[in-house]
Amino acid sequence: MKLNETFGVNIRRLRTVRQMTQQDLALEAEADRSYISEIEAGHKNATLDFVERIAKVFGLPAHNLIQPDFEPPVKPERRLKQTKR
Repeated sequence: MKLNETFGVNIRRLRTVRQMTQQDLALEAEADRSYISEIEAGHKNATLDFVERIAKVFGLPAHNLIQPDFEPPVKPERRLKQTKR
C-alpha cells in the first residue's frame, strides 16, 4: 500500500472510531470535505502541513498517521470546535 493510501485509511479509521463525519473533520482541520474524501480514498496526496493539522485534530503524533500497522485508540472521543451561530 502506498503512503498516501495508508494515510487515508488511518484517518478514516480514526474518524470512524471518534464518530466524526468527513464534514466534522473538515471543519476541525480547516479543509474542504471533498478534500478529506479524496485523501481517504487515496486519490490525493496530502501535504505535510495537512498531515500535521489532522494529527493535531486527533491529538496524535503525525507519524502515527502514516504507519501501515496503526490501530486507532478505542476510546471514542469527539472533539469539535465550537462554531459561532
